[in-house]
Amino acid sequence: MRGFFLSKAVLPLCVISAIGIDTLILRSFCAAFTVHAAVSPEWDWTAASPEIQGMITSQLESIWTDLETRRATAFLVIRSDKIVFERFATGHNRTTKHYTASMAKALVGGISLSVALSDGRIALDDQAGKYVAQWIISTPPMAMATVSNRSCRRS
Repeated sequence: MRGFFLSKAVLPLCVISAIGIDTLILRSFCAAFTVHAAVSPEWDWTAASPEIQGMITSQLESIWTDLETRRATAFLVIRSDKIVFERFATGHNRTTKHYTASMAKALVGGISLSVALSDGRIALDDQAGKYVAQWIISTPPMAMATVSNRSCRRS
């Protein structure tokens, strides 16, 4: 993530939700927030402890341990423009190119939707058929679903 910068963008938000005493899951939901970062290419992420950001280090470590067993190569948590937690599998680091598979589609789609929302070109309550006309004829239920429902795959 070093060297990555945004002057202003709207990004999708994923939240880690506590489900039990020692169990966490990653759950995404339709939300957007505006990120204001430095406009200079020299800007770099700063670090903060998980506790300062309202998180618990031991729970993040537990998640990383589970991700390692699933052959994950990296785990990065950013909150309030601060790197809160960063771990890499053996042989990987910040400069290693990581295989993203289908995740890239979700990131591009999420960021594109967020920018369109920020620019006022689309609204979460709009019916999807407004933007994908062929759904009106071929798949009316999909056309009737809202952008919010479609972006969260609830329809």
